[in-house]
Amino acid sequence: MQLRDYRVAGDQNIIHDDALGLEFLRLPLTYELAPAQLTTLFPEFRVARHTEVTALLGNLGLSGLNPTGVNTYAVAVGLPVMATIGAMIYHDYGRGSTAQASYAYFLTDAGTYSIYNIMLATGIVQPNGMSVIYQAFGSTPYMRQRGTYLVREAPVAAPVPEPASWGLLIAGLGLIGARLRHRRQQGYKPA
Repeated sequence: MQLRDYRVAGDQNIIHDDALGLEFLRLPLTYELAPAQLTTLFPEFRVARHTEVTALLGNLGLSGLNPTGVNTYAVAVGLPVMATIGAMIYHDYGRGSTAQASYAYFLTDAGTYSIYNIMLATGIVQPNGMSVIYQAFGSTPYMRQRGTYLVREAPVAAPVPEPASWGLLIAGLGLIGARLRHRRQQGYKPA
């Protein structure tokens, strides 16, 4: 898989979650990478925690997510979710049915790895909807055909000045300009 530099490729590779104050890296960029490679390639990011991933999926519309079992959702819900986090595998079963999947690691509170298998099957023949399956792993996960949820703190946007602040600034500049004009009219010469 050819990795694209997320800093060059732009915001399409970053998931901004304003509610969490976090930015997630799209899963295809971390596909089949070992933990040591993740640290080297994406030094600004860390592995997401279970609660952060669950909150992200909830903010994407997967309401009522059971973090320890199987969850099913309609295609209409699943399509925007897969488009946002990034589907890593695509199958055409030859029956008018397709499936996209994202298998992604995160860290539990105990410091071990777990994943969500997120599978979206759509098509004319078998519109299966979307399933989200939780799986627990140990401290050394099997990375084949899986990505990792990587996250960083979202940059804090500079506050936009209130209209009253702008008014004070403009009034102050106006007073300074008037004072300078008055001095010129009075023939003021600095010593």
